[in-house]
Amino acid sequence: MKIIKLKFSQLVYNSVHIGHPLSQSSNFSTWYIHGVRYSNLLISPSKMVFFWKKACLGLSYLSSKFGSVLFVNLDPALNYLLHRMNNVIQQPMILNKWRGGLLTNWKFVFLRKIPDFKKGIFINTWSQEFMQNLRGATRLPSAVFTFNVNGNLLAVKEARTVNLPIFSLSDSTSDTSNILYPLPGNDDAVSSITFCSVTVSKAILVGRLAGMSKYMRYKKIHSTF
Repeated sequence: MKIIKLKFSQLVYNSVHIGHPLSQSSNFSTWYIHGVRYSNLLISPSKMVFFWKKACLGLSYLSSKFGSVLFVNLDPALNYLLHRMNNVIQQPMILNKWRGGLLTNWKFVFLRKIPDFKKGIFINTWSQEFMQNLRGATRLPSAVFTFNVNGNLLAVKEARTVNLPIFSLSDSTSDTSNILYPLPGNDDAVSSITFCSVTVSKAILVGRLAGMSKYMRYKKIHSTF
């Protein structure tokens, strides 16, 4: 599978390496901290590139198996970015508010709610946009992705309950104890979050292309018999 090209210079240019002040640091983020500059923590270059590539490979693999990634964002300021991503990668997403029990009661949501949504019962209700963002999902997502660990703790907790791998942009204040694929980086700067969204989108598209190519080769071979 093709590996996403990622250089430290790209991360520095987009301010991904800049963390929070030392006084706000988390004990769970010390393993990827490189040092301090002007009272701000700096993230280790080698660990940042390594774990970003690892996360991209994980997303590409899930996408190559036609799995879906649930994107969770409770910050309204980033909704435009999620919508731009969704136009390209076509993945389910949760915006603004997390509905408790979504992952642990996934079968109920899609066996009972999706038919009602298709009939137009949820028109002009809070559920309309919520279900519309999930309409492409037909089964439990293969993973959960978030741009901020501390702001999406309920989603992270539910994902762990149902044993879903979690991908997340992890700053120096983040609790990474439940994150299987952390992406060490600045989760406040718009440039950092935008670069992360572009990189993640590329990884998902590369995996999808690899999966489709493999499927077409398989179909071509077996259609000759």
